[in-house]
Amino acid sequence: ATPLPYAEVYTALKTGVVDAAENNWPSYESSRHYEAAKIYSVTEHSMAPELLVFSKRIWDGLSKDEQTVIRAAAKESVPYMRKLWDEREASARKTVEAAGSQIVSDVDKKSFSDAMAPVYAKFAADPKLQDMVKRIQAVVSPARGRGRVRGLRTSLPPHLASPPSGGEEYESNVLP
Repeated sequence: ATPLPYAEVYTALKTGVVDAAENNWPSYESSRHYEAAKIYSVTEHSMAPELLVFSKRIWDGLSKDEQTVIRAAAKESVPYMRKLWDEREASARKTVEAAGSQIVSDVDKKSFSDAMAPVYAKFAADPKLQDMVKRIQAVVSPARGRGRVRGLRTSLPPHLASPPSGGEEYESNVLP
């Protein structure tokens, strides 16, 4: 693998410095990577939930009523965000297909899952992360069987904490 800043990927693809890049539909389209990489493999190997993030210090400084309103608004926004994302994905796919990109859907997805097994095992070995790994696997495993991993990209919002920057304690608070 050749790590590159995202802004350099287009040129690297065009000049052959890299053979491939990893993108979602909107990024592949908006970055115009489809001009340099004419084949898009639908691997569905990753899922990136949209997160709402607060520092613990700021969150703890809010009143209980403010926290309740933020949690409710975040949870209520999930279906709307999913709708917008699905529309954006469909629009991007239409654009890159019209530009002549080849879309490959028959991909060996099991290889991706197999490669991730040691990563899951590593994080599941940490007592602080065991529950989170189980929750992720409970959401992802059934979706993989239905071919809808990407459709679950916002199943865990909002994460109401951020990694500490000033000696603050880290706390993960994921809504069900």
